[in-house]
Amino acid sequence: MELSDYKILLFAGIFSAIYVAVFFTVPDSANLMAFIPEKVAAGEWYRLFTFPFAHLNEWHLLENVASLLVVGFIATELKTEFYDFAVIYLAAGILAVIPVFLISSFSALGASTAVYGAFGVVTQELSKFKISGQLPFGIMALVVFIKAITSFFDCGSKCDSFIFSLKQAGAHFAGLVMGVFMFRVMNDKTIDPRFILRGVAHGR
Repeated sequence: MELSDYKILLFAGIFSAIYVAVFFTVPDSANLMAFIPEKVAAGEWYRLFTFPFAHLNEWHLLENVASLLVVGFIATELKTEFYDFAVIYLAAGILAVIPVFLISSFSALGASTAVYGAFGVVTQELSKFKISGQLPFGIMALVVFIKAITSFFDCGSKCDSFIFSLKQAGAHFAGLVMGVFMFRVMNDKTIDPRFILRGVAHGR
């Protein structure tokens, strides 16, 4: 493979470095850059573009950086088109929180919606190996909601832990769905409206 074949991995590395740099060099970045509805409504629209670069703590940062590098490596091995990966990653990172926000107002920060958008791309790229996209999509959907499910059984539907986990899972799932949708549109693939629900229902 030539150096140009590693564009996606380089992209993932650069953004990982940016996330780390922002976390350690911008004081109080979580408060200054997060998507906070009240502050966005007050005119701080820049938060729509800065929140993916802010992280709550070291563990949150590590999760997103590690996940980005993993999905970048997988996409590189699958020979995903750089344009597809980069555009969907950036778009999902910003746009995926909007549907969830319209349903239930919440604050958002971190690159996880973008990362799940990239995983959405990967689920579809596995078709190169004649693997139905429903199987990896169902697995990723389970990963998305597993924390909310465990919180529900731990403390019920009204506890703060479950409500927070459910909102977080909703944003992550929106990123995953957006990744699938955008990839199929950009590659002129037919979109079956029953695809997502069927994949989740059957775990495939």
